[in-house]
Amino acid sequence: MGVQCLSGQHLATRSDSQAHTNLLMHGKGTAKPSLQLHRKMLSQTVTQLHTIPRKAATAVTRALFLYCVPADPIGSDLMHPLSQTATIRTGTSAPPAVLGRPTLASIFLGRPVESFEAGETVFWQGEAAREVFELAEGCLRLCRILPDGRRVVTGFIYAGAVVGVAVGSRHDCSAEAVTPVRLRRIDRRAFHAEVDRSDELRPQLLAMIQAEVSAAQAHIIMLGCKTAEERVATFLVTVAQRTGADLKSPVQIQLPMTRRDIADFLGLTLETVSRIMSKFKRDGLIAPVVQRTIRLRRMQFLQELTGEFDEDDGFTGCPRMASAH
Repeated sequence: MGVQCLSGQHLATRSDSQAHTNLLMHGKGTAKPSLQLHRKMLSQTVTQLHTIPRKAATAVTRALFLYCVPADPIGSDLMHPLSQTATIRTGTSAPPAVLGRPTLASIFLGRPVESFEAGETVFWQGEAAREVFELAEGCLRLCRILPDGRRVVTGFIYAGAVVGVAVGSRHDCSAEAVTPVRLRRIDRRAFHAEVDRSDELRPQLLAMIQAEVSAAQAHIIMLGCKTAEERVATFLVTVAQRTGADLKSPVQIQLPMTRRDIADFLGLTLETVSRIMSKFKRDGLIAPVVQRTIRLRRMQFLQELTGEFDEDDGFTGCPRMASAH
């Protein structure tokens, strides 16, 4: 069965989404109607799942539930998803309020820090969603188990992210520690109460919801339109972009997740990911450095492989690698 690419008339463009957000943030209406309108945009995006193959739709559905937003919409990279945030900031705590300006991360100040070892689960699929989490250190894997036992990885969350903002009454996926993790938590009602009474926090949350909508749309396009090589190249370039490095020169990146994780995130098999990585190595595009660390040697060629490279703007794909949750 052929793969049908989503057309521009079906998906809101990034500029349209941004204009919509600017209107809501600078004028007119209260925070609650604005949030409702953004969720309506997300609902319209969900309907586009019918235009892509079932396997791709299964892999991306989870990305459309707006679960993860960066802690600081100004300081974070709005790749806008695996953003949730600009660099692989393992070991870096979320930024505090700057010069008295509150951020979503500042809501967690003073909360006790909890530690999880690699492989431990922070919350389970189906568990009651009563809390919001701020990831201060490490990397989380969001995954969902389908009724037939298959696993779908829906995103990777890094330090600086706030997780669990817009879920329903229960988590629709599990959050597992890929590396040792340190985090803080707060009751969801207390979190939303803090946002509701702050004129500065509401637009931050709205901006990140808009970012998640764009990220979800970009993930749909990747799963529905891109070849296996384009998906792997997009993943590698996105990780490189998050480091903040100059993408015109070789970039060294860390991949704390396994190839199985990458395959389940990209909607590919483990064998396909391994074959493509080996091909990239033979072609001189990448080179191993140490365990979990590789060097991207020919950045322009990799960016061209993504199918989203512009000579003037460079890589134009979504700047976040983690799907919304």
